[in-house]
Amino acid sequence: MMQTMTSPIQWGNVTLDLDNETFRKAFSQGRNMYFDDCEYDIPHVAFRMNTLDATGSVLDENGKGSYCFDRMAFHSPFDILGFFLGYMSGPIMAESQEECEHRHSRVVELPEEDGTERRAS
Repeated sequence: MMQTMTSPIQWGNVTLDLDNETFRKAFSQGRNMYFDDCEYDIPHVAFRMNTLDATGSVLDENGKGSYCFDRMAFHSPFDILGFFLGYMSGPIMAESQEECEHRHSRVVELPEEDGTERRAS
């Protein structure tokens, strides 16, 4: 049975209702980013993740050696928490065929000067 990110999802021992639109969208975007990272950008997160890999989905380095929430991408606590939980759900809940097809439909091949192609999503 395919599970969409609009339905309640099983989160460990509880059912998580994605009943807030901002949280639901951010959760879905976080999942997409996790699977994109696994496939394209940082494939090691599919097997092993450190603290910076996990928190880097919602944090930016502030240039002073510490981190702050990425305020350019996230405008509310629901954005931040939804995205982070969505990203962290990737290793826990397999990507559905529907999610994979939707994610791949957004990928664009960009030609490079050397004749190779680079993926952008």
